[in-house]
Amino acid sequence: MFLDLDGISGRNSKKTAGPFTLEYQMKRASSERAATQKILSVIGECIDQFGPGCVGVQKILNARCPLVRFAHQPSGFQCDLTANNRIAIKSSELLYLYGSLDARVRALVFTVRCWARAHAITSSIPGAWITNFSLTMMVIFFLQKRDPPIIPTLDQLKGLAGASDKQLIEGHDCTFVSNISRINTTENTETLG
Repeated sequence: MFLDLDGISGRNSKKTAGPFTLEYQMKRASSERAATQKILSVIGECIDQFGPGCVGVQKILNARCPLVRFAHQPSGFQCDLTANNRIAIKSSELLYLYGSLDARVRALVFTVRCWARAHAITSSIPGAWITNFSLTMMVIFFLQKRDPPIIPTLDQLKGLAGASDKQLIEGHDCTFVSNISRINTTENTETLG
């Protein structure tokens, strides 16, 4: 889950209704990261104390991307709640797109991640481990380099993008096609093995 604090923070925003002006302000923090950590800490506490069905709340605030992790018992969902991390949302969309293009993508990513966990290459404990995201990127690269490729490169997906797909986030071009029907299917017939 993603919490868009920039959209609600009221930074540099004023609301006028009639003769009055209302200005929203936040307390100062040493950095935007520190502000995000404090906000997620409070939200984590609220989820833990008042979130119906929310269990196992963990505040992982010193991670590269601070987050609150919890499970929703009635639905069985595991949730990571982050804030102000739009690039991660686009990365997730891209991975979902790749997984939707060919059934071998998800199966191979899952297999490699399970293998890495079984051989203690990855760990759920923070530390000097290779991450599941890094493993996923390696699998994506491998599938792009098959002959013929199983999935297209990001540059190819960018070339297929329409005007509505154009997106610039914090100075980074995050443009790629979102309509899967515009992407040609692969001619590669290799088995998953």
